[in-house]
Amino acid sequence: MLGERILRRHWISSVICFVSVLFIVKPGSMSWDWGLLAALGMVLFGSFSVIQTRRLTGEHAVVLMIYYTIGLAVLTAVPAAFVWVPPRLSDLPALLIIGALAQVGQFCFLRSHQLAEASILAPLSYVVIVFSSVADYLYFGIVPTLSLVVGGLVIILAAFMGTQVARARR
Repeated sequence: MLGERILRRHWISSVICFVSVLFIVKPGSMSWDWGLLAALGMVLFGSFSVIQTRRLTGEHAVVLMIYYTIGLAVLTAVPAAFVWVPPRLSDLPALLIIGALAQVGQFCFLRSHQLAEASILAPLSYVVIVFSSVADYLYFGIVPTLSLVVGGLVIILAAFMGTQVARARR
């Protein structure tokens, strides 16, 4: 869709990462519910967002952030109106930190997609599972399963392989 040439090693790296995710989550053990459907929707629409971001590589990242934030606010305003509960004053510092981290993350996401091809970045997107698992352990005490540790290591190795191929090509 983007007209980018995808090397065989990038495909292999992405497939290895995807299979590792299947190993981690064991799809047969999941029940289909609204949460799972929302996650699948996030993957679908997130993919469209990546494609559109790659098409707008000439735009400044801050401009893209502004439009992204406005668009998200408009799309979520109606459903939020039905369930909105004002945050407690004590929650404001945490919410401000979340907002700041989200903006920095979004800027990094946009810049990476402006500077590198999607085929190089795709395997790296799976590494978020590893970071989320570390955060789960550090902040919530959720001990990772053996399948998560093994799958996470494979994801890191496959993503590393995908980025090394990119460097060798340049």
